Amino acid sequence: MKEAKEAPAYTVKGGLIMKYFIYALADRHGFDITGEGDGPRSMRLTLEPYPLFVEHVGKNLIAVGHRGTVDGQPICDPEMVFFTAHEAGWVPVTIKRPHNYSYTCTSLTEDGEKIDRFNPWGQADLTAQSWTWADSLRAQGWLDRSVRQDESSGG
Repeated sequence: MKEAKEAPAYTVKGGLIMKYFIYALADRHGFDITGEGDGPRSMRLTLEPYPLFVEHVGKNLIAVGHRGTVDGQPICDPEMVFFTAHEAGWVPVTIKRPHNYSYTCTSLTEDGEKIDRFNPWGQADLTAQSWTWADSLRAQGWLDRSVRQDESSGG
C-alpha cells in the first residue's frame, strides 16, 4: 500500500515584471503610483492603437489596461487588476477582455490587506499573461514614446 502524499503547497505568483514596468512609466510621466498623494488617481497615456491607463481602483488594487471603442462600444483589451500589497509583487487578480469576458482567480480579505483565496492554476496563468503583456508594452515603446493625456481634458 502506497503512503498518501501531502498535497503540494501552492504559492501565489507575483507580477514583478509588470510592477517594475508600470513604476518606470509612472516615474517618466510624474504619476504617484502609490496613490498616497493628493494627485490624480489615474494616468492615461497615448500610443496607437489604444490608449493605456493605470488607475487606482481600490485599496491595494491597481488596474492597467487598454481602452478603446469598436463599433461605437467601449472595450478593454485587456484590462488587468493587480493586488499590490503582496510580498511576491503585484498579483494579478482579474482580467477583462472584449465581449464581457472577465476572469477572477483571486479574492481578498474584507479589509483588502491580504489574499483570502486563489485558484493556483488560474492565478499562475494570469501572472504569465502579465509577464508577456509587460514585455510587449516595453517592446512597443510605451516607456520611450507614450504621451500622457491632460487630466483636465477628460482624456
